[in-house]
Amino acid sequence: MRHIPKLAAAAVIAFAVPHFASAQDTTERPAASAPEAGDPEAKRRMLNAEQAAAAQEQLARNEASRSQHDAAVALNDMKTARDAAAYDATLDRHDAAEQDYRTDRKQWEVRNPACWNGNAVKCPADPQAPGSGGS
Repeated sequence: MRHIPKLAAAAVIAFAVPHFASAQDTTERPAASAPEAGDPEAKRRMLNAEQAAAAQEQLARNEASRSQHDAAVALNDMKTARDAAAYDATLDRHDAAEQDYRTDRKQWEVRNPACWNGNAVKCPADPQAPGSGGS
């Protein structure tokens, strides 16, 4: 191992300490409780007025946001109601078509006993079922 001579170590310490101390001295220190310049009461009123104005602006933004939200909810509710009505109408049409088919099928069965007796030659086609692509 190599040892640094004592003189060299002392030189490094002598060089570093003044720089470290001067770096600490350059930092700003807070001023003692010096009085503010101007009228502190006027400054307080001005700051309060700025805060009040900022609060009013925030309230206005909040109200606008709430109004937009309420409008969006109302539009969604209207769309939901419209979609539900359309769905109910579709179900009603489907139910009516099924009922018509059942009626037609029963009449077909009564008019075509040959189908039930196993005579496929005399058996006409079944009535068209709803949603099966026929007209």
